Amino acid sequence: MWDYVLRFEDIDKSMINLVGWKGANLGEMTKAWFPVPRWFCITTEAYKMLLSQSWELSSCISELEGTKKDSWEEILKISGKIRNLIKNLSIQKDLKESILESWKAIWEEKSYAIRSSATAEDLPSASFAWQQDTYLNIKGEKEILESIRNCWASLFTDRAVSYRIKNNFKQSSIFLSVIVQEMVFSDVSGIMFTADPITGKRKAITINSSFGLWEALVGWLVSSDTYKVIGWIIAEKNISQKKIEIIPDADGWTCEREIGLDRQNIQSLTDEQILELAALGSKIENHYKSEQDIEWCLKDGEFYIVQSRPITTIYPLPENMMEWLHFFVSFWHVQMMTEPMKALWISIFKTLSSHIEEFFEMKHPLFVDAWSRLYVDLINPLQYWIFQKIIPLLLMNADETASKILFDFIRSDRFKIVWKKEIALRKKWIIFKFMFQELMLFFSENLNDTYPILNNNISNRINAIRKELSETPSREKIWKIKSIINDLPEDIFISRIVQYMPLSILSYKLLWILSKKWLGETALVDQIWKAPFGNVTTEMWLILGDLSDKARDNALLQEYLRKAEDKDFWEKLENIQWSSEFRESLMDFFKKYGMRCTWEIDITHPRWNEQPTQVTSIISNILKNQERWQHRRDFGSAREEALRASEKLLARIRQTPFGTLKALLLRKLIFVYRSIIWVREHPKFFLINVFASIKEVILEETKFLIEENKLESADDISYFSLDEISRIIETWAVDADLLAARKAKYNSDKDLKPPRVFDWDWEILTIRPDENMPLWAFVWTPASPGVVEWRARVIRRLEDADLQKWDILVTAYTDPAWTVLFSIASAIVTEVGWLLTHWSVVAREYGIPAVVGVDDATSLIKDGDFIRVNWNGWFVEIL
Repeated sequence: MWDYVLRFEDIDKSMINLVGWKGANLGEMTKAWFPVPRWFCITTEAYKMLLSQSWELSSCISELEGTKKDSWEEILKISGKIRNLIKNLSIQKDLKESILESWKAIWEEKSYAIRSSATAEDLPSASFAWQQDTYLNIKGEKEILESIRNCWASLFTDRAVSYRIKNNFKQSSIFLSVIVQEMVFSDVSGIMFTADPITGKRKAITINSSFGLWEALVGWLVSSDTYKVIGWIIAEKNISQKKIEIIPDADGWTCEREIGLDRQNIQSLTDEQILELAALGSKIENHYKSEQDIEWCLKDGEFYIVQSRPITTIYPLPENMMEWLHFFVSFWHVQMMTEPMKALWISIFKTLSSHIEEFFEMKHPLFVDAWSRLYVDLINPLQYWIFQKIIPLLLMNADETASKILFDFIRSDRFKIVWKKEIALRKKWIIFKFMFQELMLFFSENLNDTYPILNNNISNRINAIRKELSETPSREKIWKIKSIINDLPEDIFISRIVQYMPLSILSYKLLWILSKKWLGETALVDQIWKAPFGNVTTEMWLILGDLSDKARDNALLQEYLRKAEDKDFWEKLENIQWSSEFRESLMDFFKKYGMRCTWEIDITHPRWNEQPTQVTSIISNILKNQERWQHRRDFGSAREEALRASEKLLARIRQTPFGTLKALLLRKLIFVYRSIIWVREHPKFFLINVFASIKEVILEETKFLIEENKLESADDISYFSLDEISRIIETWAVDADLLAARKAKYNSDKDLKPPRVFDWDWEILTIRPDENMPLWAFVWTPASPGVVEWRARVIRRLEDADLQKWDILVTAYTDPAWTVLFSIASAIVTEVGWLLTHWSVVAREYGIPAVVGVDDATSLIKDGDFIRVNWNGWFVEIL
């Protein structure tokens, strides 16, 4: 029976399948001489033997696995039956004797804690904490055997079963061992985290403690004292009122006891004990080489560790990250995306940033990937004093929350240790030259002529890149792709795209500031930017509206568009009667916009050319929710409103002191803004075209891997970087293990909600909430004016959209594909985005309130909640 019961000295971290994660951790700590109370373990082999005794029990577990996830009544019924079956099973004679022998070897007169240790428990990715039952102060042979049987049954408690379902664990794949551990009747007990479990800050040890047994804390029966230790200094104390404690009673159970008034408000640990415990926690963390969640107790001045497991609620540290000064901002929040990225796209973006890193002689990479997302390390440019002023202001237009955090960071004592650098004279001249050109543009009278010139420059460069790629030999194509990507920043400057963007943003900012200063409000300014001419996304939606109208009178065509599939899409469309004009127009649309899609900045996502039904679903929504020519009428009306608002603003300004001069300045600002604001979408449009061409080449060059069964699908190649793809093409060899690991990591990172900002201590930084906000309100950034109260519809994917007229759309982010819903929604709320986001502009054109940057909006606001979008108050409120 040696494999049914093991003593603590026989167990180590390699025996997870035999003793579970908790047992393996306890064995590891015991071997490392940490203070662990004596114990032994009834292994998973004993549990398996128990299952083999009952055909009915095995049948019930199989039945539980076959039950649908949402059939909770059936799940709870089967779980209860399994528990009863286990509790009524007899323990085999040899196993019983082995258990009792180990119990007596420690000391049969002592009290014991009987704890579960499952093979899926205390995992690095899921803790399974407190999913099974624990029994305390157990004495005597009969009571110990009964508690062990109850512990086995607790593998199928309602909470344990639902937790496994939620985390996609098979019920039959989890096995339970039972730990019988000498009971410590603690004076004080609690939990210790070796990193801050909320912010993720490393080297910030958080200790919760209270008098008596630690079950009072777990059961939320008492408020605990909280201590924070940073750098071996007690940085924070929060002493709670502790009214009760749990103690053992004479009958072999536990009971609650009221704490005397003289002890209720004092520290449960002395300062010396706090530091001693923190030191012990640090040693355990160093031993495991990961941050730990530790259960501990104190008896007669001695600390004991009863459990240690990885902290699963904090983000794991990015790989290969130097311990240096960093200030990371999520690039994907700026781009209104929170989805993880694959290796191909990460490598493309890092190649793209190398030009910038070289220009500014950066010591560290500008972009780093963490949790399959890209982060910008702003500590590089913040070394220069001029960028300490400019970057927070620029970031204000991209991610106001991140900008506020950065302002606080620059003003903090921590930032003082960042070394400062001066920009080289040659680079100062380049920057000065750029600023001088911006000034000349402002006074130019030919801004209206920039549209055809800029479009021609972009078109020529895109065609030149396509020609370069087509003429490059296959063996050199990846090298050519890297060369093209590296030159893209220069291409954007040469084509003069970037030259107009700062001027358009600055013009609007000045309009807003001067209107606020001279008139005391900005309502008219907020209408001036409606319906600008030349915006590529707006033009695309107008064309989509035209396409929809061409299908409006053809019922057969509308039916096909609703049910169309990507396979054989064009062939089947050709067979629809009276659809030739629509088909030709749709093909023209795809020639110009087919490289776009949902999450379009990421090259690995399917383009509209690859999945044309993404477009047909949009057309179907337009047909369902808009009248004929409504899109053109709405755009025309918005344009007229903007012109009227401009004239009203100038008329009011003329009524103020020196009004004629002020009006001349504002008229110029309005002219500059409306003449070039359309350029805002062009850099992205240019990049998407280039990236689409690059993707076509990569897929063409690697399609032989699918033919040779080395890859399952074309998407598999996106899990490799450019350099790795180059080697694959040369060697015809695919690292299957690496591919599987990348897929697993991608799927794991999907469930993570990436932090917006974090620093070199890996602490997630946030802004302090406004004390004047109403209860159940969330801070955000205004994007389109108005106040609306109505029902919230939380929509996470466009294809799942079920939006009714006047509903408030709540989502993580949007891209151009979502704009069709704006004609239905009464307001828009997103977790990411900024003032000049494409959909912010469209929302203003539609005249509906829009707000961005509402952290965790899709989880804090529930589908069906009635909410108030208060643009003027800068918050969203649940009513």
